[in-house]
Amino acid sequence: MIRPFGANGTGNIAAPPAHGLSPADDGAMALAEARRLTFSPLWVASVMLPLLAFLGGAYWTWQQVDREARSRLEHTLALLHEHATRSFEIQDAVLAAVQGRVAGMNWDEIAASREVWEFLRGLADATPTTSTIGMTSPGATMVQIARGPFPPPVADFSDRDDVVAQRRAERNEPYVGEAMAGRFRGALVVPHSRPRLGPDGLPDGGTLWTTFRVDKFTTFYGSVVMSPNDRVMLVRRDGAVLAHYPPLPQPLGNRVAGNTAAMQVVLEAGAAGAKMEAVADRSITLAE
Repeated sequence: MIRPFGANGTGNIAAPPAHGLSPADDGAMALAEARRLTFSPLWVASVMLPLLAFLGGAYWTWQQVDREARSRLEHTLALLHEHATRSFEIQDAVLAAVQGRVAGMNWDEIAASREVWEFLRGLADATPTTSTIGMTSPGATMVQIARGPFPPPVADFSDRDDVVAQRRAERNEPYVGEAMAGRFRGALVVPHSRPRLGPDGLPDGGTLWTTFRVDKFTTFYGSVVMSPNDRVMLVRRDGAVLAHYPPLPQPLGNRVAGNTAAMQVVLEAGAAGAKMEAVADRSITLAE
C-alpha cells in the first residue's frame, strides 16, 4: 500500500516541527548559531582593532601635524621678531651717526653745510632699508634732507607726530611716528626719530629722523607667512598700525582697538619691556 506523503506508519500525517523545519534542519541551525557565537569576537576584533589603530594613528598624526605647525609658527615669529628688531636698530644706528656728525654745530651752521648734506646722502645710500634721513630745527622747519636738493626747500613739519614729540622731549629717547605718505615722493613710510642734543647733552628741540618704506616690511611678511590667510601687523603700543600684510586698501590712519585680544597681548608685552610679538586667530601682531 502506498503511504501518503509524510505518513508515520499509522496512516496519520506526521505534524511538522512547530518552527517549520525538520529535526535535521534544527541541528544545522544550532550548529550555525554555535559557530556565530564562537567567531563573533573574532569578527569584532577584526573590525574594531583596525578601526582603533586607524583612530590612534590619526590622533598621533594630528598631534604630529599640530607640533610641526606650532614649530613653524614659532620659527616665523622668530623671523618677524628679528626683522623688526634689526630694522629699528639700523635706524637708530643711523641717527647716532648723524648725532655725532653735527655735534658742536648750531642750527645755522647745520643748514648752511653742504658737507652735512653729503654725509646724510651717503649714509642713506649705504643703508638700503632707509628711505631718507632728515633734520628739523626747534621751530619744526626742515634744515637738511638726504633725498633732496641742497639747500632743501622750505617745509614745515610741525604736523608730524614724531616732530611734535621730539620738540617736547626731555630725554634722548626714540619715537616711531605713524605711517604717512612721504612729503616729497609720496611713498608710504614710517618715521623713526630722536631729539637733537645740544652742547649740554640734552634735547634742544630739534629732531633727527629717518624713514623706512612700509612695502619693505610687507614684502618680507609675505615671504614668511605660513598661509595665504595669515595676517601680520606691525603696531605701535597705542594701536596705530604701521605695516600690515596683506596690504590694506586704505593704509593710513588704521588702529587696533585696545579691547581686542591681540592688542591686550601687545600692551602686556610693552609693560614687560618686551619689544614685540602676539599671536591670535592666525594673526601675528608685532608691537613697536
